[in-house]
Amino acid sequence: MSESGKPTVAPGALILALLVAGLLCRLGYVFLTPTFYAPDEQSHYNYVKHLAEKRSLPVLASKLGDASNEWEYSQPPGYYALLAPVYAAGRAARNQSWCDCSARPRWGFGC
Repeated sequence: MSESGKPTVAPGALILALLVAGLLCRLGYVFLTPTFYAPDEQSHYNYVKHLAEKRSLPVLASKLGDASNEWEYSQPPGYYALLAPVYAAGRAARNQSWCDCSARPRWGFGC
């Protein structure tokens, strides 16, 4: 309590509350946004798909907003190169008989 009798909030508690609120907002966005409904998710996916399937760097050939969803091709390839083996493993698992492709998970993993 302060001298005026009003309760005070410790700065550390306020910062922690803001961090928790921000984390909850981000988790809500991640888990409540359907697959490929984020503004540029399809273009990031296409970058990884190109690296995994063609094993070469993509070349930007379309304009921003084009239906081909290639506008992320101008980004550096490091992050996408790390995800290419994950994409390839998912594609390999999809071709296995133990993978039930009739049950599609909400977040796009699996078949």
